[in-house]
Amino acid sequence: MDYSLSLPYNSYSNVSEAFKFIDEFIAFHVEGIQASNSKGWIEYDYNKIIDYLDKSNLDSFNIVSNFSNYFDFKNSITFRRLHLLQLNLFAFSLESRANMRFEELLSSAAKKRFTMMLRFDFSKAKWQSERLIDNYKAFNKNFEHLPKIWDDELSPILGEVIDISKNPGHLKETQGIILMAAPEMWFGPGSWELFDKKKVMSFPKAIEVKEILPDVIYVKLFDPDESDYEKYEILDLQKKFREWTRMDEIEQNLNQTSSKSTKAATLKLDIRDSDNIIEKINITDLTKNNLF
Repeated sequence: MDYSLSLPYNSYSNVSEAFKFIDEFIAFHVEGIQASNSKGWIEYDYNKIIDYLDKSNLDSFNIVSNFSNYFDFKNSITFRRLHLLQLNLFAFSLESRANMRFEELLSSAAKKRFTMMLRFDFSKAKWQSERLIDNYKAFNKNFEHLPKIWDDELSPILGEVIDISKNPGHLKETQGIILMAAPEMWFGPGSWELFDKKKVMSFPKAIEVKEILPDVIYVKLFDPDESDYEKYEILDLQKKFREWTRMDEIEQNLNQTSSKSTKAATLKLDIRDSDNIIEKINITDLTKNNLF
């Protein structure tokens, strides 16, 4: 099962602090760590890793239980520090909830005024959030009828992308928070700057709603083990929850306040002759009207 946890930007001043935080709650064997600007796996040795992260200018890391099969991590934790969105984001993929000291993690995250934690099955939720047309083509999935928009960062290279904003089950990373009408949600202390706590707690169609810690509200909207997240009944329930809590309105307002990249995209190309790089080309500052 997949989890996502969003925390305010000031929760950590760097990636090293984020690693020290999450490392306390890992209950599975860790075989490797990959950092975003490293050239491969870094051997898991706590003291060496901390020293490396302290001295490195990183934005992310990935902790895995096994990297013998790159495409089938049994347990993994990814951290990303998103500067433009003022957001710290953890994503967990766990074979079992017992592989994290979950209650301790939740309590410590609450002290840092986390904004949202979600539990869902990524594979079942994927198409509600998929924006890239090439991915629809790769899976032979129809996309012609779907609304499309121009994205200032992606479209200069990829063309128009799918507009997911009206999909009831979509996930959005935005200013300081992740938003989704997920099967299970934990609204953290930091979320009440955006949401009405009484409104969230009074949603009448949820399976369960309760305050599990001070200012931490747990909502079970539907069973995460549902076989199909895109059944009409589930999409309709997600739509009603988003309307009840004003989630769409909140998302739209946050999107408008999010900082935009000054560059649409950057491509780095290596022209090779056999094994030797004979020329390096950087293509930068692509815009809608000036692709190359």
